[in-house]
Order: sequence, then C-alpha cells, then structure tokens
Amino acid sequence: MAEPKKDARREPILEVRNLVKHFPLTQGILFKKQVGAVKAVDGISFELYQGETLGIVGESGCGKSTVAKLLMNLERATSGEVFYKGQDITKLSGRALKAVRRNIQMVFQDPYTSLNPRMTVGDIIGKVQELLDVVGLNPEYVNRYPHQFSGGQRQRIGIARGLALNPEIIICDEPVSALDVSVQAQVINLMEKLQDEFNLSYLFIAHDLSIVRHISDRVGVMYLGKMAEIGTDEQIYDHPTHPYTQALLSAVPVPDPDAREGRERIILTGDVPSPANPPSGCRFRTRCWKAQDKCAEELPLLAIPERFAGSDSLAAHESACHFAEEKDVVGAA
Repeated sequence: MAEPKKDARREPILEVRNLVKHFPLTQGILFKKQVGAVKAVDGISFELYQGETLGIVGESGCGKSTVAKLLMNLERATSGEVFYKGQDITKLSGRALKAVRRNIQMVFQDPYTSLNPRMTVGDIIGKVQELLDVVGLNPEYVNRYPHQFSGGQRQRIGIARGLALNPEIIICDEPVSALDVSVQAQVINLMEKLQDEFNLSYLFIAHDLSIVRHISDRVGVMYLGKMAEIGTDEQIYDHPTHPYTQALLSAVPVPDPDAREGRERIILTGDVPSPANPPSGCRFRTRCWKAQDKCAEELPLLAIPERFAGSDSLAAHESACHFAEEKDVVGAA
C-alpha cells in the first residue's frame, strides 16, 4: 500500500463532529409512546483528507453502516455536524443536498440488490463506455442486465456508477464482503488504482481487519456507537492501545506457525450490550479485563493518552480508554 498522502493533510475534505443517530423505541398501536431509543451512533468524530482512505472497523451492530447513511443523508442525524469542505451538510435538502451528493457517492455491500434489475448497465451508468473500460469491463457489455454479470463484475459496475459524477469522496459500505477472496483482491486493487488516478478519498467500512489494513491510510475502530481508537494503519495494527482493538487483532488468523508462537489470544467474556441500553461510562467496560470503578463512572474521551502525549511513540494516537497502554499483538495482521 502506498504511504499516506501526508502532503494533502492540511484541511480535511470531510469532518465529522459529535455525530449522533438515535432510533426511537415506541409502544402502542394507535397512540405510540416513545419508551427509549437505540443509540446506533452516539457521538463520533473523525476527519477524512483528500486522496486518503480512512477505514472504519468493528463488530456487526456497532454503527458502521449507520455512519455511512448519515454521511449520505440517507438517514437524518439526531445531532452533530458533517462538514464537506467547511459546509455543514446535515441540514441540507433539495437541490443543495443533490449538489453535494454529486461529490459524495456510495458503493454498497450487495452488488446485486443495489443495482436495478430492470435497467441495463448503460442505463445505470452515465458515461458508459469510458467508465466500463476504466473499471476493467468490456464496453460491449453496455446493453446487459445486472443478472448477466458475476458478483465481482457487478461490484465493478457499482464502482463505475459511483465514478459517473466525478465525485471527490466515495463511501464504501462493506464493498467486498459478499465476494470470494480472489475477487475481493481484484476489486481492492481496482479501487487503489482508481484512487491514484482520480485522487479519490475513500471511507472504507468493513469488518475484515486484514482487508482494511491493506487499503487504509488510517483506521478507526468502533464499538457500540462510539469510536474506540483511531490512528494510522501502523499505529492501530502494530501499536494498539485500546483493549477492544487489542482483542480484535488477537482474533485475526495467522497462517505462519512461527508468527503464532508466543501470541496471546484475548477472549472477551459476555455479550455485546444492547445499543438501547448501553453501559454507563465506557461502553466496553462490561467485557474489558482492565475495567475499574472509574470506567463505570466517567466516559473516556477519544484523545492521545497522557502517558504518550508529546512522545514519538506510535502509541501516541487517539484512544478512548482511561487505562490505555501499548500492547504488541504478535502477528496481528
């Protein structure tokens, strides 16, 4: 993977501040009464820079896909702000929203259900022949329908559709999880090629830690609607400081027997709490082996831990843990 585009990191092209999405829980049929809320996304912040890839990882149900929908305004945020080039897009509608969406496009998880089966590829994609060639498909396929393509080819069509309006940002929601491993590699390689060619910024959402490391410049780890840790791919994978990140990385299969020797497998106890009734303080504390009274009483902020602040250590990156410490997860990826 290419080095992060640090020369482009002056002003973020997309900035998310304290983004919240709560889905109301109601009772009653005729007279519905709100009795609570599912806190799908509960105050996350991050930046995306021109020409870089920010990976977002976490278990199913942590809020990753909801973040993608909020950024596209497919879901309206409960509160918080999303700035695209300095403009808050959470309040936009109509033509103003449509104008922004030309610059922020999305590639969905399922390359079949996200394509209209009644439309030919030519109908789905605007600048058809040029873009089919760009994504490695035969331009003669222009009159074919989605069911006439393989999964990998359909995802290439989805990527071409995303490129049709010349966007600056593409939000990728589990774009390769429905594909075979060999096809995943082809699609990822294509995305990296297109990023270099068009200077695209990707928000790459996935649960596969190995794929995220391969494509990402920086990585954010989500847990139960919160951002647990964020840093460069090297910081997150080789120098994680949040216990949840360390547990995730310890579960990644390692094919090399030598690398497996001396590796500590972290087994988390208990189930993921309900987002309708999350724990007080730190969301992860009910499954964390380091939890203390402070973890239940005080919400940890996403910040560089004091013990690493001002140091050159790769552990000096943002982590939402009162007791963050570096842990070498041998052979994690």
